[in-house]
Amino acid sequence: MSANKPTSVSVIAWFYMISGSLSILSAFAYLYVHFTRPEISSGAFIGVAQILIATLLVVAGKLFLNGSEVMRKVLELSTYALAVGLLFFSITTWLKSNDPSVLAMVALYLTPLFFISRALRSDKVKNYMGA
Repeated sequence: MSANKPTSVSVIAWFYMISGSLSILSAFAYLYVHFTRPEISSGAFIGVAQILIATLLVVAGKLFLNGSEVMRKVLELSTYALAVGLLFFSITTWLKSNDPSVLAMVALYLTPLFFISRALRSDKVKNYMGA
């Protein structure tokens, strides 16, 4: 299966494995701040949820790299969820600050998510997964 693996499969899988791993580290840092300075934290739930979601993305990326059709669907749904979450965060931030740089941030982050979702839905990737 790896002999004819599309490049997009490797790129997407590694993107989610690296991003998820960095997100896990970030969540542990958040939890450290929460337990050492709880007055500036929004609660431990956010950090724990981030660890769980990021772990799912790391595992999904690894299994997607191995050719799992189910993980392709998980990553596709996760990509959409990330895009919606980013839009929600950006809109609320822009409404509070009225800073046009927030719009540049949206474009910067949504562009790769667009290409990831497009690649995940491509016939080449679906054929590789055996769907």
